[in-house]
Amino acid sequence: MARPIAVIVGSLLLLGVGFFLGSRPASRLSAQLEEATVEFQEKVADFELRALEAEDAAALQEVRAGLYAAAHAAVSREMTEATLRGEAARDLLVRTEGRPTVHLDLDPVRDLVDRALEASRSGNPDAGPRYLAAAEELGVLLDRKQA
Repeated sequence: MARPIAVIVGSLLLLGVGFFLGSRPASRLSAQLEEATVEFQEKVADFELRALEAEDAAALQEVRAGLYAAAHAAVSREMTEATLRGEAARDLLVRTEGRPTVHLDLDPVRDLVDRALEASRSGNPDAGPRYLAAAEELGVLLDRKQA
């Protein structure tokens, strides 16, 4: 009877020692997993921020293209088309300006677009150069941001 009890006690003792020795590497692996998880979350946040910034830059390039199209229409004396393209560009500019990842002062560009819109609505031939000036100002701001 003493032998089975000794076997059980010995087995429990060995299990306890094995559990103690095995839990130490597991805790180290758990810490490494936690560290890798935090690092992954930081990389995901950085990637999402860069994606939003790229999306904003693309939207501003689209605004610039719309302003060039409005300038072309105004020079061609198609004031209705120039006004429609200018309004679309202004709307996109205002939507983009409100995003938290846009770190540009777009007020001068918006003012130039507003003046160009007024000119194209009234049929003023100066609308084309005004749209062009707004597009160039936006280009300068975008180039400055990329540098």
